[in-house]
Amino acid sequence: MTAQRWLVIGHGALGSLFAFRLRQRGFPVSIAGRDSQQSPTFDWQFTDINGVQHSLEYPRYQPKQAVDAVLCCVKTTQLADVLRQYAELRERAVDVPWFFSFNGFSDVEQPLKQRQTWLLVTTDGVTRQRRASRHAGIGQSWLGPIQSEAPVNTAAQNLANSLGNCQIVTDITEKRWQKFAVNCVINPLTAIHDIPNGELLAPHYQSQILQLLDELVMVALQQQVTLDPAQLYQAVVQVARATATNYSSMLQDIKNGNPTEIAALNGWLLKQAEQRQIALPAHQQLVTVLNKIEHFQAKP
Repeated sequence: MTAQRWLVIGHGALGSLFAFRLRQRGFPVSIAGRDSQQSPTFDWQFTDINGVQHSLEYPRYQPKQAVDAVLCCVKTTQLADVLRQYAELRERAVDVPWFFSFNGFSDVEQPLKQRQTWLLVTTDGVTRQRRASRHAGIGQSWLGPIQSEAPVNTAAQNLANSLGNCQIVTDITEKRWQKFAVNCVINPLTAIHDIPNGELLAPHYQSQILQLLDELVMVALQQQVTLDPAQLYQAVVQVARATATNYSSMLQDIKNGNPTEIAALNGWLLKQAEQRQIALPAHQQLVTVLNKIEHFQAKP
C-alpha cells in the first residue's frame, strides 16, 4: 500500500515539529513555505526534545501535485491568504482532509465548515530561529473535526499517532477555548515583559493571570461555552512549567520585528465583549501596550 502523502503548509515553529513527526512515522512530506527560495527542496535544522539535531530535506510542493492530506500551520492573520492561495487544491481534491492549527479565532472560518476539515490544538512548545527550530517543551494535543458529526478518517488517525500524545475528540470547541485562554495569557504577558514562559510562575503575575481568565470566562459563557477558571489557571501553569525555557510565539515576533497575533487573541476577545457590552479591562490593557510596541517597531 502506498504511504499517505502529506502536504504541510507553513513550516514555522509548530509546522516544523509536525512535519518531523509525520516523516518519522514514514509518511512522505512535502513543504509549502513562505520563503522566497525556489530550490526544489526545503532544508531545515530541527532539534528534538532530547537535544538531537536533525538535518532535514523536504521536497517543495509543486502546483497540481497529488496529496492525500494537508496540514496547515499558519498564523490566524494568514488564514485568509492561505485559503485563497490554495483554492485550486481545495477544489481539485475535494476528498482530501485538511487539518488546521492556528491560534485564536478567525472571521474567515466559515469556508472551513464546508469541507472535511479538522482542527489541531496543541500545547507543545517550539522555538524557531531562521531555518532552524527546537522542540522546547512537550505538551498535549487534541484533534477534532469542525463538524462534530464527521467520522474519524485514516489521515486523522495517522496524524494523531504521529504526534504521540494526541487525543481525537468529537467536539474540539472546549479544547480550543482552553488553548485560546492559555495563549491570551502567556503570549502577551511574556511579550510585554520580555521573559520566557516559566517566569510567569512568579507570584507577582498571579493576580493578573487570574483576572485575565475571569474576564475570558465571561465572554465564553455568552457564546454557550462553559469554562472553569480554576482549570484554566492550572492549564496556564502546566504550559508555563512544561515550556519554561521557551519564548512564546508573540515574543519571538516582537524580537524579529514581525506583526503579532494580538488582534486574533485578546483583540478578538475584546470585539466579542464589546458586542455584548462586557468590560475587559485586563485584556484591554494588554492590547493597548502591545499595539504601542508594534507601532514603535513599525517606525523607520
